Amino acid sequence: MKKLLVVLLFVIFAVNAYGDEMDNNNHSIMFDIKWNTLVFLNFGLSYEHRLLENFSLYYHADVITLLVFNAMGFNTELHSRWYPLNNELKNLYFCLGLGYGRVVGNNQLNIVSRIGWKSLREGLITEPFIGYTYSPRGFSQCYIGISSGWSF
Repeated sequence: MKKLLVVLLFVIFAVNAYGDEMDNNNHSIMFDIKWNTLVFLNFGLSYEHRLLENFSLYYHADVITLLVFNAMGFNTELHSRWYPLNNELKNLYFCLGLGYGRVVGNNQLNIVSRIGWKSLREGLITEPFIGYTYSPRGFSQCYIGISSGWSF
């Protein structure tokens, strides 16, 4: 876990030099809620940083509540996002990433894919999405959710 955190921090600092050269909408902070097919309810915090015109890195952490067993867990993810329709990091996006989670005493590596629609109006973001998390040694699931936040 410590090695993953060090790698994520290194990536954050390494890419900061590239994203700051764009005009606006370079950074986003969002709060989200997800409902998973395994009766998980996740509450998360995300940060998105522009790398290139149509690409960004997306860092995500959430708290997982397992409603059926009355248990909790956590999850962290690093995604790459591609916006095929627009170079302003809005509208349709495709997301692919890696994550690490711990739920019900089970450590798991996750491969995450997501598709969504990012609406941006005057710096405020609304983002419905649907995705799939594949976990070779844990819980694989589909989920739907919505994010809200601001861009700067």
